Amino acid sequence: MHPSRTAGVALTALALCGYGIGAVAAYPGRWLTIPGVMVGVSLVVMGDGPPGRRGRADRANTGTPTSPAREDRDGGDAP
Repeated sequence: MHPSRTAGVALTALALCGYGIGAVAAYPGRWLTIPGVMVGVSLVVMGDGPPGRRGRADRANTGTPTSPAREDRDGGDAP
C-alpha cells in the first residue's frame, strides 16, 4: 500500500472517531474532524498515483509503446 493511501486511511478513521465522540460530547477543536475526513478521503483516492498508472490493463502492459518514428528506424512498416 502506498504511504499516502495509508495516511489517508488512518486520517479518515481518526477523524470519524473524533466526529463520533464530538456528536456525544462537545470538545474544543471538534470542527477539525470534517476537514480531516475530507483530506483523508482525498489521500485515499489519490494514493495510487497518476491515473495513467492504475488499472488492470496498465499492469498487464509491461512493454513501452512504440512511436511511428521508431518503427521506421527499426525496419517496421515503413516503405
